[in-house]
Amino acid sequence: MTVKSAIILCAGMGNRMGSYGNFLPKPLWPFFQTSLLGLQINYLKKVGIENIYVNLHHQRDLIKEYLSTDFPEVNLLIEEEILDVGGGVQNFLQQENVKNEEVVLAINSDIFIDISVDEINSAANELTSKEAHSLLFLKEVKKLENEGYTEVLTNSNEEITGLIKSAEVTKETYNTYVGCCLVNNKIIPKISGKSSFFQTIADFKKVKILGYKLGKNFYDLGTLKRYHDTLSRVWSESDDQLLSFIQERELFN
Repeated sequence: MTVKSAIILCAGMGNRMGSYGNFLPKPLWPFFQTSLLGLQINYLKKVGIENIYVNLHHQRDLIKEYLSTDFPEVNLLIEEEILDVGGGVQNFLQQENVKNEEVVLAINSDIFIDISVDEINSAANELTSKEAHSLLFLKEVKKLENEGYTEVLTNSNEEITGLIKSAEVTKETYNTYVGCCLVNNKIIPKISGKSSFFQTIADFKKVKILGYKLGKNFYDLGTLKRYHDTLSRVWSESDDQLLSFIQERELFN
């Protein structure tokens, strides 16, 4: 199976970026020669995604102008009232040229993960063969590095069984959701309006949701501190894996 359609989630208010998020939407924050959003679009193209959507709400005119110039082929989904993550993905699933796709991908605009096209398509096959509603990519993190990461629990069948808030985590290392998932568009119920991610996309309490553990690199730039720390490590060459990852895949414009 080949995954061909994806949505990059860009409708958030940018609250975690401090006061700067009020006037510069997080997807447009610079990352060397491009932006966080530009980097994500280029990455999706590299892994075979042909049909890319972006949902917009906060500071949408700035993002629309950027995309019209740099990525005019990207499809826009304007949210007059913010739909939350679940509602945003649900709206994407019901688009005319997406609704017949068997498996689609949803990804945050502020994270980067080293997943190959073969790994994405293999995970998609697992999702459909096990008749699960969605598959969440997970990554092991250390408790010392925890800045609000929720622990995701799975059973021996790699099915998600529960969540533990970061303040209640007791393990030294544990798995967390990285902000990227595959959705089984053929069987997931379609719901309109505002909803959270764990209500309408990954409701593990009611339906089968899979966890897929990654051994690859995961970079989170979702808060002001994480954004600053990641760029500082790259500039100082104390951690050049991310820059090498991007350069090797020619993800800069």
